[in-house]
Amino acid sequence: MATSRRATHAVILTLAIGLAASGCAMREMAAQHEAEQKLVSGHLKTFDDLDYNVFSGEKWSELHRSHSNNVIVHWPTDTRPRARQVH
Repeated sequence: MATSRRATHAVILTLAIGLAASGCAMREMAAQHEAEQKLVSGHLKTFDDLDYNVFSGEKWSELHRSHSNNVIVHWPTDTRPRARQVH
């Protein structure tokens, strides 16, 4: 009977350790997801600002916020690519 009880305790202890370890992994995954969501949210806010203010508002002096100097712009109505400064 004592051997059976020890075996049962060993199983319970093993399960408890396993559950604790999986709980840590879940917390880490949740923290990573939250960090990714904050990053995505920041990118979307920046995109909305650039789209509304720079492109739609034609504030070309702020175009550097979304385009580097060596970007080539391809307009669907124009066959020639143009450098950022020209566009």
